[in-house]
Amino acid sequence: LFRSFSQWRKGIERANGAYIWIAESDDFCEPVFLEQQLSVIQKDDRISLAFCQSSKVNQYNNVIDTWLNHTMDFKKNIFKDDFFMDGNEFIEKYLIHKNVIPNASGVIFKKERCMHVGSIDSDHLLKYNGDWLFYIKLIANQKIFFNSKSLNYFRYHQHSIIAKAHTSQKIQTLVDGEIYMRKK
Repeated sequence: LFRSFSQWRKGIERANGAYIWIAESDDFCEPVFLEQQLSVIQKDDRISLAFCQSSKVNQYNNVIDTWLNHTMDFKKNIFKDDFFMDGNEFIEKYLIHKNVIPNASGVIFKKERCMHVGSIDSDHLLKYNGDWLFYIKLIANQKIFFNSKSLNYFRYHQHSIIAKAHTSQKIQTLVDGEIYMRKK
């Protein structure tokens, strides 16, 4: 696995609790984030993942956007409202097309489900989207929950990893990675 995903694996293996939240280094959340997400995921054994809308913030913590624009190309943008969905249906309708869970810091998942996921390929094409494959494996034959409230904040500025990934020399790697994911 690439650096960040190998760190995910180490953290998951060492975690003692039943639920995992991967709080990325410069992201932050609302004080009620964990409470609201856990209150839902704990009610249904088949919900393996709960995620929320995330806002993008600049280096001064000013909200500049949400990820709602990322999902606008779907005919019915279900990401405007809370929903529960069968994981296989979510994969078929959304994750097969693109990663609609773009911020790991906005996700809570069950640790026990990780045992069924297996390893994520260490192929260089998964450098920027190994989380996408992880989510697909995590929710297969399970259920998910989406909270439309923006309870998480993703730091997006010129030095952030995702901004650097969108530079002209790395666009091809991103495109190749998306094509590779669709084949997987």
